[in-house]
Amino acid sequence: MNHTKGFARAMKLAQRAQEKRGGHDKQPDGFDRSTPDALAQWLDGYLQSLTVRNYAASTVEHRRYILNLFLAWAAERDLTRGGQITRPVLETFQRWLWLCRCAEISEVRG
Repeated sequence: MNHTKGFARAMKLAQRAQEKRGGHDKQPDGFDRSTPDALAQWLDGYLQSLTVRNYAASTVEHRRYILNLFLAWAAERDLTRGGQITRPVLETFQRWLWLCRCAEISEVRG
């Protein structure tokens, strides 16, 4: 049994290979993939193309996280297909992100 404690133990655990770290299995995201032009299908293809081009796993996961945020926002507005995403829709999403960011900053400042 390993008796290392505290920070030394945390460092030792962090040095393990990613596949040996354990953790939770990925949960399904719940996005609609029933049609070929579903946004989630586009997301899957994009992330697969990043993986094929040897992007770092952390980069792919970060982009998955950010794009899932967009897909969730779009799903709230019944935008589930690629053809529904237009420039004005993207501009509205950008404004929404900016407003969220401003709200976070004002909460921090009190």
